[in-house]
Amino acid sequence: MTSLEKHTGRPLVAPWLRGWIDDEPQTRIVWRRYLPVCDGTQVIDEKRKTDAKEFFEHAPPHLSETLDTESHRVLDWLTKRANAMLKAIPDAKQSDPVEAPDGRQSLQPNSVIAIILGRALEVLRILTLRELVFDTDDKTFNKRNKDALLRVLNNNTLILDQRFGGLSEEGLLNIGTKTLPSTADDPGAWIAVDQSKGSAQAPIPEFRVRESEDGARSIDADWETCFRFASRVSDEGEPTSFLVVDKWKHSASSEDSRSVSRTHQQLAVHRKDTEYEAERLASRLSLSGDHAKMLRIAARLHDEGKNCERWQNAFSAKREGRPYAKTIGPVKFTLLDGYRHEFGSLANVEADPEFQGLDPDLQDLCLHLVAAHHGFARPVIRTHGCEDSPPSALEQRARTVALRFARLQKRWGPWGLAWWESLLRAADQRASRAAETRQQENANG
Repeated sequence: MTSLEKHTGRPLVAPWLRGWIDDEPQTRIVWRRYLPVCDGTQVIDEKRKTDAKEFFEHAPPHLSETLDTESHRVLDWLTKRANAMLKAIPDAKQSDPVEAPDGRQSLQPNSVIAIILGRALEVLRILTLRELVFDTDDKTFNKRNKDALLRVLNNNTLILDQRFGGLSEEGLLNIGTKTLPSTADDPGAWIAVDQSKGSAQAPIPEFRVRESEDGARSIDADWETCFRFASRVSDEGEPTSFLVVDKWKHSASSEDSRSVSRTHQQLAVHRKDTEYEAERLASRLSLSGDHAKMLRIAARLHDEGKNCERWQNAFSAKREGRPYAKTIGPVKFTLLDGYRHEFGSLANVEADPEFQGLDPDLQDLCLHLVAAHHGFARPVIRTHGCEDSPPSALEQRARTVALRFARLQKRWGPWGLAWWESLLRAADQRASRAAETRQQENANG
């Protein structure tokens, strides 16, 4: 049930993994060079919050850049450090803004300095430097606002602009530290998440964030561009600068980015490749004839929901040769409108003559593998953007997906069902990698 984004009965995951421990609420702190805000000071509306969430889905907080400590300590340090910084800022009316050490403009009172993320990487709160200083004469007002901020910090993630500083060389919170620690050979690399050069070895983390005036795709053979965020816009509302997220060529930072490739891959080719990989896996695992057939059918039909104008347009598929299963992007999430292609694939699976010849139990398993091959449908999956049936029929299909999941968990057990799911996911990913390797070999002659 942890796939439910908003539900009063949604459980916390950590206690079930680590046990129920009576600890104080913790906050995870991450310093980043780039925050997904527009022009540094713009208040983020709901559309911007959605864009920021997608940014963090592609560039999520990585263990190597985090510090965890009690939330009340974070609040105390946060407000004292902000107060010290605010006092040090010269009057803008009497002095021009001072350039920061990394070439960027120094922080101002109305600069966005922090973003608080929830468990699903949703944006809970955006804070300017001034909002972190509680210095009004009304002590009751100050306490009420501090308590409200503490509640948001509890068990969530605080993303800070790296210019905020406040971290000692020993990795401890320090109010007086103006800059962050850096290594002698590569200053700031671990905190900026901005690897500018490729490497034959996978980096940690397997993504990078860079600034680009035109949002151009990466020309580095080791990196693939998967997301762009408009960080500056003109008076006419046109983007003039972007934050670009690139992912390491053999990783996917989000489920949607798995459909972004270095080249366009036609759906017919990917369908054939995945079916071949499924047959290969079934043979290696000595699956029975009927189960091997079921897995092969699921592999052949798992991406049929991509064969629609919405998905092709949202993933910037070129017109010639459509439909495609993989594109070079970029992904236009506004056009996608939350559409899940695996949900759209279900109607195609049910209409397939070979599928209809399966035993009803295997039909159930086949449909679930298709619906769940990107991690959804366990038990819920969105109906947004799907246009192959009326809304009432789509809602009924989604209910059937959830009930099917419950039936199959009872039939196979949670680990058994997860094992079946992993087979289709493995075949899908092996097919994608094989296609990229083939294209690279062709390019190299």
